[in-house]
Amino acid sequence: MRPTAPLKAVAHGIFRTVRAEVPMIRIVTVDVESATTENMDTKLIAINMALRQVSPVKDIQLPIECEIAERDGLVHVSRVWPDAGVNRRKVEDNTGGAPLIMTNFHGSGSTIRLVTNRSGSLEELHFAAQGPDESQDRVVRPDDVEVELFASGCNSKDLDVAMGYCSRGSDCLGLEGAGVVIRVGDSVSTRFVGQRVAVFGQGCFANRVTIP
Repeated sequence: MRPTAPLKAVAHGIFRTVRAEVPMIRIVTVDVESATTENMDTKLIAINMALRQVSPVKDIQLPIECEIAERDGLVHVSRVWPDAGVNRRKVEDNTGGAPLIMTNFHGSGSTIRLVTNRSGSLEELHFAAQGPDESQDRVVRPDDVEVELFASGCNSKDLDVAMGYCSRGSDCLGLEGAGVVIRVGDSVSTRFVGQRVAVFGQGCFANRVTIP
């Protein structure tokens, strides 16, 4: 929008200062291009918008337009819409993150794994369930074993993944662990169930992992 009378900008600056220092006062400025009959409908729309802003209605759901201008038949407003998602995330960052959800790590039917939504920050690491409670639906392939993990090792590769230094996804966090075999596939002897084992594979920062 082009400026038509720069010297009149002083008035807008004064009103902005008053609005910032005395927020309970509702001041609306209306700037129309000229007093001619050209684009009169648009000028009337701008004036009508200003009148609605200073009306005595207390319950205003929409953002208040403090500066309204008409140029070339178009009404301009200096509006910044709030982003609810960004604002919520900012509050969570300032208060230590999203609300914690307490759950039984080993009693959950779902696989709970350490993941990150955004590489490049260790603060983004968090445990998340990889689907609904699936204790009765998890399928172990014939040559696989399912291990309930009770310890996991952390090495430099995990740091590289979390910080985004390598292209692997967060599903591979945790390359080693130790636990107890709880289920086996059809091609694996059931005598291994209950044995304590060491695990070398991806995704060991979890309550359980399935490996061949």
